[in-house]
Amino acid sequence: MIAWILITLAINTLTFASPLAKRAYSATATYYGPPFEPAGPFGIGACGNDPIDRRYFVGVAANVYDGARCGQCVQLTHNGRTTIGPMADKCPGCKGAGLDISITMMNELTGSEEASVNAGYIDIEWEYVPCPQGRGVLGQNSFASVNKIGSAGSVTGSAPVA
Repeated sequence: MIAWILITLAINTLTFASPLAKRAYSATATYYGPPFEPAGPFGIGACGNDPIDRRYFVGVAANVYDGARCGQCVQLTHNGRTTIGPMADKCPGCKGAGLDISITMMNELTGSEEASVNAGYIDIEWEYVPCPQGRGVLGQNSFASVNKIGSAGSVTGSAPVA
């Protein structure tokens, strides 16, 4: 009887824990744009949200893009250096689980703008994480925003990070 209960608990744990498990990706990161300018040449990205700190933003490859994760932060690691920024855009040109990131984030990962420009792209590991203070999108603090701009330009909602 005890064995049956333990087996049942193990199966239930695996079944219910799997969707909540963190997923890390190995991919390539490129960079784009000056600081995020909602009225500028890059406009508000596919997510329809505006980063609090416009120097930090991430575009996620189209094949792993999930609009429900818009505004949630992404932590990237390259050669022991780490940076965090909110998902604000989709990257249709990115391969696999690749990211297109701000030049500020690229510089933090490579050590300098010169290294970023010379490299053009870098190998990274990345995962979704809660946003630190000041790195999310407008209308959220430590929330995984699912904010969208409606036709009238209003925010339609956000959800806390689990």
